[in-house]
Amino acid sequence: MRVLTGFVLLASLTVQARELGESEQLAWFNYQLAVAEATGDVRSDQQMIKMLGLTESLAPPTGGEDAMPSEPMRAYRARAHVVAAELQARVAAARDGDPFLLGGDLGCGPKAADMSTCDSRRAKLEPFAAINAYHGVVLMAYAWAREDADAYLRAARLAASADTYDSLPAFGLQSLVDRYRNVPLPATPDMDALTRSHPAEVMALGMSAAIAFPPLQNFSQPCRESEGELRGYCLAIAKKMMMGGQHIIEVHIAMSVVKAIGTPADIALAQARKRETEWLQQEALPLLAASEKVAVAGMDDFFEAYGSGGEIEALRALLEVHRLPLLPPADWTSASARPAAKP
Repeated sequence: MRVLTGFVLLASLTVQARELGESEQLAWFNYQLAVAEATGDVRSDQQMIKMLGLTESLAPPTGGEDAMPSEPMRAYRARAHVVAAELQARVAAARDGDPFLLGGDLGCGPKAADMSTCDSRRAKLEPFAAINAYHGVVLMAYAWAREDADAYLRAARLAASADTYDSLPAFGLQSLVDRYRNVPLPATPDMDALTRSHPAEVMALGMSAAIAFPPLQNFSQPCRESEGELRGYCLAIAKKMMMGGQHIIEVHIAMSVVKAIGTPADIALAQARKRETEWLQQEALPLLAASEKVAVAGMDDFFEAYGSGGEIEALRALLEVHRLPLLPPADWTSASARPAAKP
């Protein structure tokens, strides 16, 4: 398993689950089910619902001529449905008062059968967009998916007026770590050193990184092509996101908007921010890679900072432990800025 990116980790877990025999699959599914049943806050309830949905997609089908799931697999699925329903009830009871719960399940996905749920939840989330631009970005992403240009503009107007951009509660790493700590991860012969030393953190990071964010491309693509009133709103939001985002993926998505529609001064700021994040990644990557094989100093600090401040703060914390500079020297050129090598 790899902590280098949560997306890689969850993808590897998915492949492993598909390739395992039924007994190994069941062990994996029942581990996730035990975590879902463990004590946790309502935001981690919502994320565990998504994890149970993932295991449902990986489990053998129950219908069709060739579908012959075993009794233990049928028992797992029956229990998983009960647990998911219990978690959904807890989330539903708290959803309207928590914008991150609303944004985490707007009910606007492509397979949503009842769009009235989507419309109702979007309306409830809108007032929060004027407080935290992240909620506006969520609304914009799903408005564009619905081909609702009026809602996209309305959300952009609100988000542009917000004082802050904060996505950290949506990522919810610390609450997931606390939940995974309730259930020991069974050791396997191929388990890497970092997963052995920080099982809850590795599992939580892989899960939260892969499922936390909305389809951000539905925010950025229309903004890069925007004109008039919307263009001004998009630039204001992207600058907040670029400077206030706690995770590299959202910062880079914001940079793409700033570079497309910003002033020369805005673009220079984006280049400086990109240079900073690429330096952090370059310096931290060897340490993270080594941590999968041997104990590396600073991983406690890395995960603690990830939970309290996000990915960028985690990279900084790791570099600080190793007394590495947090900013690149003046003459440093990132790999992306270097001329392509001639064949």
